[in-house]
Amino acid sequence: MKIIICLDNNNGLIFNNRRQSKDSKVIENIFETIGLANLYINDFSADIFADRNVIKCNDFLEKCQKDDYCFVENTDFEKYIDKINTIIIYRWNRSYPFDKKFNTEFLTSFHLESSTDFAGTSHDKITREEFIL
Repeated sequence: MKIIICLDNNNGLIFNNRRQSKDSKVIENIFETIGLANLYINDFSADIFADRNVIKCNDFLEKCQKDDYCFVENTDFEKYIDKINTIIIYRWNRSYPFDKKFNTEFLTSFHLESSTDFAGTSHDKITREEFIL
């Protein structure tokens, strides 16, 4: 499976059960990336994908297959690390408060395939990194 996450400068994911930020250009980039592949989300992420064709289910990490994508915000995916073949990170390039952090040790078996910057609607610079096995 391929997971997609958004992080701040401190690898923070979420704060007080809320996402740190959102950006419509990131959503556009996600759909450019996945093409016709499935994108799984849970109820928490439904509002930012309201007008998109996604698969919404709270056990999305269980159902996601090898070539599917999962947008992960508030769900622990550590026990699924053996299923993950790609990690796409969108970095906000800002520091926000956080109480849930991405464990960068997960990236040790991956290598950075690409890194690109683009302007978002809410952030002047967003960095997209793609790590693959």
